[in-house]
Amino acid sequence: MRRVRELDGLRAIAVIAVLWLHAATLCPALRFGPIMRWGSTAVDLFFVISGFLITGIILNSGGSPGFLTTFYVRRSLRIWPIYYLCLLGIAAVNPILPRPFAVDGLGYYLTYLQGVPSYWAGRTPEFCKAFAHTWSLAVEEQFYLIWPGLVLWLGSRRLARACGTMIAIAIAARASGVLDSQLLLTRCDGLAMGAGLALVLSETERVTRHIARYYTAFAAMIAVGCLVVIAADLAGLSQAFNPLRPDAILVRIGKSLTLFACNVAFAGMIGLCACGSGHRRLRFLRVQWVCGLGTISYGLYLYHNLLLAFAHQRLGRPDLSPAAAVAALVGTLVLAILSWRFVEKPILNLKDRFAYDRPRGERGRGALQVSRG
Repeated sequence: MRRVRELDGLRAIAVIAVLWLHAATLCPALRFGPIMRWGSTAVDLFFVISGFLITGIILNSGGSPGFLTTFYVRRSLRIWPIYYLCLLGIAAVNPILPRPFAVDGLGYYLTYLQGVPSYWAGRTPEFCKAFAHTWSLAVEEQFYLIWPGLVLWLGSRRLARACGTMIAIAIAARASGVLDSQLLLTRCDGLAMGAGLALVLSETERVTRHIARYYTAFAAMIAVGCLVVIAADLAGLSQAFNPLRPDAILVRIGKSLTLFACNVAFAGMIGLCACGSGHRRLRFLRVQWVCGLGTISYGLYLYHNLLLAFAHQRLGRPDLSPAAAVAALVGTLVLAILSWRFVEKPILNLKDRFAYDRPRGERGRGALQVSRG
């Protein structure tokens, strides 16, 4: 399974948008209209990439002996080490902080269940607010828990129908306004879009034979998605979900469909990268420093809010200065590089001991997908 370097470039773009958004929330000088309106959708780009890659792994290796065990071991080696290192670290230093935070919700964060009480109109007990951004990691972990077994049970023939159902459920759940927008049920359309894309590109020969048609289709997806987003922006429907203000049903529907349009555009981008990997027009996504940021994007995402919160608490002012915000982001970059070099990469090397054992003679599938699984 060859590596598509351009996907690291997309990860870099997504993580830069998220970091900028969160820094600008605390630092007015960094506020930039499009980032403030659309920066939160960068998380959905991660979701579409995850749906694409994970489904590609399942389609490619799902029939191998002991697949599920191997899959979950490899996922755990990738996700758990720095997550739990970070989580337990902040819980350990909490008692000596000038203003300790409540730890009632620690159990939910330990089990990736943050936000789940929202399904029955409950609230997750309080925990460190600087760790609240890990809701997206919980969404992905819940997806990883459910999706492999579901795909193996459904088979490729019924997978497309399942993806369509997930998309419809997510759009309806967001539009209803009943559920929180940071749940698997309300954000699974991005994961489903990625999964559907993996299914479409699962036959190498088919993609090669119709490559021009695929390019046109993916370019059209990007264009349509972007046009919907621009139209929504002009119509004033791009404001963030605000649970404190009841929205009109048409506005909620508009917001939900707009987020879906973003996912359509993201799927088109990923499809172009997968089909056109190595093309000169995509070389900006293969620049070394861009791919480097994509490689350490998990650490960047996990650590940045903690450093921004630390800087904010140390200064003791309502807003961060630009210098303090930049210093926190530079510190995040340094920490993510060190984390990758001395923690993540050595642990990831253990994945070689848990390779997927594909039966000999099985026709290759999913060859366009890149696996970090």
